[in-house]
Amino acid sequence: MKPFDPRHQSRTITEGADKTANRAMLRAMGLGDKDMQQSWVGVATVWSESTPCNVNLDAQGIRVAEEITKRGATTRRFNTISVADGIAMGHEGMRASLVSREVIADSVELMMRGHCYDALVGVAGCDKSLPGMLMVMARLNCPSIFLLWRNHPPRPPQRQRRHHPRRVRGGWCLRRWNHRQARTPRRRVRRLPRCRCLRWTVHR
Repeated sequence: MKPFDPRHQSRTITEGADKTANRAMLRAMGLGDKDMQQSWVGVATVWSESTPCNVNLDAQGIRVAEEITKRGATTRRFNTISVADGIAMGHEGMRASLVSREVIADSVELMMRGHCYDALVGVAGCDKSLPGMLMVMARLNCPSIFLLWRNHPPRPPQRQRRHHPRRVRGGWCLRRWNHRQARTPRRRVRRLPRCRCLRWTVHR
């Protein structure tokens, strides 16, 4: 069996005189000969400020890329989109949620194939970005690592949660607000428009 080539894709553009113009674009970003001779790893994140579960992923992607670089590979970071169920639900935006998985997978695949990266590290943290990132790893069939990032701390004890009615679970808030269940205290219903989802409270 032929041994696996860790540069099975990047050789396409990092070797050969006919790819000098391709490398000129890479050198314009400060890459040198050593970078060209190493494996190329794409670090894909779904960072955005549209949802709390992804708002810290840019920092995580930078840290991941730094650690990979220390271990002798050339990293290239890029982002893709993310649609949050918790924000998109209850209106026309919900139509965008499910299809976002395909958009995430398609966009990452295009970046990986178009730029000849040898391996992929995917960093995701939301309901649709998780399957989207895993879908593209199956399509590419290259060395891949999936990292699930959660930016929230462990939930406080039940006793503590009872004393913070404004810090509620998103599911509880939606059920009470949409259905107005009779057992929901009126004082808590009034607070719902100002509640903060405990699960996804961002801690920077």
